[in-house]
Amino acid sequence: MAQITGITTQSISRFELGKQVPRDVAVLVSLRNAAIAAGRMDEMELFNQAVREELAPVATPEEIETITGRQSITGVAHIKSATPDPRVWRLMQTARIAAEYFPDAARVMEQAAGVALVVVNEVIAAAPPPNPADDRFYRELERQLDALAAKKAFAALQKESK
Repeated sequence: MAQITGITTQSISRFELGKQVPRDVAVLVSLRNAAIAAGRMDEMELFNQAVREELAPVATPEEIETITGRQSITGVAHIKSATPDPRVWRLMQTARIAAEYFPDAARVMEQAAGVALVVVNEVIAAAPPPNPADDRFYRELERQLDALAAKKAFAALQKESK
């Protein structure tokens, strides 16, 4: 479990024995993600509740829901999931899991992404410095990515049609 969550074995042991209660949001999110990976939804909700309690004094309800409503180890990486195509959803979740738990596989996927990676890199290069606490930053990047990708895809279709 320590390896999965990135938390020391000693800390995990203290948590299990009740000698220490985790309060760091990153630790709680890591534990929540481990619970999800193990299919332990009751435990996932306990960790989500702890995150809500820790963030309540410093974050808006929307920001808290953004973090607890996602299954992201970082708590900020946003992946659009409101898509009607199950193949797209599957690919997005595969990329998310690879990025969070299997970095070598993620690097291979990134290298194979071709034109999609070019589009992402173009938007990132033009982006202002990020504010990790502001989820709107990532949503705006996604909006820009969608617009640029649609523009490039249409240009490729026009070129192909001539």
